[in-house]
Amino acid sequence: MKVTMKDIANKLGISINAVSIALNDKPGVSDEMRLEILKMADKMGYINQKRQYLSVYSKSNICILMQSYYADTGHFYSIVLRSIVEQAKVFGYFSILNYFEDGHFVVPECIEERKVAGILVVGKISDSNLLLLKNIGVPVVLVDFTSLCTPCDCVLTHNKQGSYMMTTHVINKGYQRIGFFGDLDYSFSFEDRFIGFKQSLLKNNIVSYSKVDEYIQKYSFLQGIEEYVLTNQIDKIIEILNTKNYQRS
Repeated sequence: MKVTMKDIANKLGISINAVSIALNDKPGVSDEMRLEILKMADKMGYINQKRQYLSVYSKSNICILMQSYYADTGHFYSIVLRSIVEQAKVFGYFSILNYFEDGHFVVPECIEERKVAGILVVGKISDSNLLLLKNIGVPVVLVDFTSLCTPCDCVLTHNKQGSYMMTTHVINKGYQRIGFFGDLDYSFSFEDRFIGFKQSLLKNNIVSYSKVDEYIQKYSFLQGIEEYVLTNQIDKIIEILNTKNYQRS
């Protein structure tokens, strides 16, 4: 049985005219009511029946993509997600959250059917999967990640400056043996932080240029670390930390 505007109106307890106004993107209903009508129309299958309303519906949605393991790895991305959803709502967008596995990536149905105005990828995504998304034609923005191989708009924290300031703060507290903890092969953000860390060591005369690499290797963990952080293997992290000579020097 085909869904009609009357069915949508009855489901929401509103007039058919209000449904028509929302679906045709005309003034006369609030942004909140418009969004509710569009969501109900899609839920009931009306948008798929009447593809002429797809462009109106897509303008009210954004898709947020994030690797599933980020959901269990701490507070940072929960803050990022909440902020995105809240700001999207301010501008009249409904956020559709989809978790994905980078090694077994499946394009969400809402993107394939072009039911979203844009895509936000929070955290890391492989170049091949990013290219797959870009080829669909829906605008893509990366959050807290960038790609050198596949140019894309992105939103990044000032990693280099932040790391420089943090390292300098630790130095000003009187510490002389300072290490960097982060997998440089995992993310460009880590590389930027590492550069800021190294510059602070040099600028604050903790170590000379000729010995800086030796110093960093002695006190830092630069590879094979992130997998333990992401999987919350605290015991393994402590075990690795205890292998450094500086803890016994």
